[in-house]
Amino acid sequence: MAFKRHKKAGLTLLELLVASSMAVFIGLGIYRTFCSGISAYNWLCTNKPQNDAVIFFEKIAYDLRNYCRIPGMEFSGSVNRMSFYVHDTDYLLFSPDDIRSSEEETGMSLFRVEYVFLPGKGQVRRRIYGFSSDTPRVDTEALGGVENLAFKFCLSDGSGNLLEFCPAAGKTPVAVEIKVDKFRRIIKIPVNAV
Repeated sequence: MAFKRHKKAGLTLLELLVASSMAVFIGLGIYRTFCSGISAYNWLCTNKPQNDAVIFFEKIAYDLRNYCRIPGMEFSGSVNRMSFYVHDTDYLLFSPDDIRSSEEETGMSLFRVEYVFLPGKGQVRRRIYGFSSDTPRVDTEALGGVENLAFKFCLSDGSGNLLEFCPAAGKTPVAVEIKVDKFRRIIKIPVNAV
């Protein structure tokens, strides 16, 4: 008499071990990714003021590198404000019509950039004006949550000697010192700015 073997439905011990080990590896990968995300988030939250200050300094440095000297319309600045003209429009993000209208006014793309610290609001505003306009085309918050900000300007006395960082500028400075809360950066202005 022959016995018939019946194949029972289910998992063998080997299949169960393989499936369990795969689930453990996938779970560990998800856990590590989650922990890395939490660590990155905590680092960003802890260093947010420093990161915001670095981005702010880079924005101002980019604008100052594109500074354009215009006779009769010099760089102006005080402790809480600075204003100057720039000739590079790549970063301005205006519509082509806005850029064309500025070019029609002056024959070239020139804009006035102004940084203003508003102590009551705790923010620094970045305003961009057309060449001959008193109304800003763009008015954005460059930095928020600021308790203290001071602009100081390093001037040349004309004979090659540099003056200390002055609280106000009457002519084009060689460099600008910017203090934001506990962070400080000195940004040089290109000597050959056109």
